[in-house]
Amino acid sequence: MSGVQVDVGQVIHGHFSYDTSSVLYPTQPSAPASGSYVLYTDWSGKNLTSISSTSTHSPIQADYATNMIQVANNSSDMNGQDYFGLAYTTGKVGGPTLIDFLTLWDSSGHALSSSDIPTSLNLASFDTAMYQVAYFTEAGAVVSIDTHLTSLTAAAPVPEPETYTMLLAGLGLLGWRRRKALSGRVSG
Repeated sequence: MSGVQVDVGQVIHGHFSYDTSSVLYPTQPSAPASGSYVLYTDWSGKNLTSISSTSTHSPIQADYATNMIQVANNSSDMNGQDYFGLAYTTGKVGGPTLIDFLTLWDSSGHALSSSDIPTSLNLASFDTAMYQVAYFTEAGAVVSIDTHLTSLTAAAPVPEPETYTMLLAGLGLLGWRRRKALSGRVSG
């Protein structure tokens, strides 16, 4: 597959994020016998999921992009486990499709308290984490790269641009006040 290079044993670093205000996917899976399993989506394909890594994939000149969050809480469909999954799909109608998956599993069923999109994740609560890239060709062939993640670390949130604006305005005001105080001492 042109443009993708991942070597066995390679260490991959990356990040993921998701939008907690995503809406329910219109077609839900059948209700499990116990627990819950719910799908969420962001039809714009821009805000729900961001998964990136140091592996390189060629961007597909996409006709579409969709995002999905999957949340299972003590679901019998998942053998009573908790499951949190992110998927980003991009592709061309009748052409190649690329899917990035990030999945977190908790075999004890205690990592999640409901099937709502979690506003925070205690990464230490999950005992298995996986990342997968799947490429589907026009001819129906599939190339898949499956990995088990060995560590997850929460990153500090990135400040919004307004935060930087307020910080710079505050620093400017402090500088102006200091300059005014110093010029008052020199004059008097």
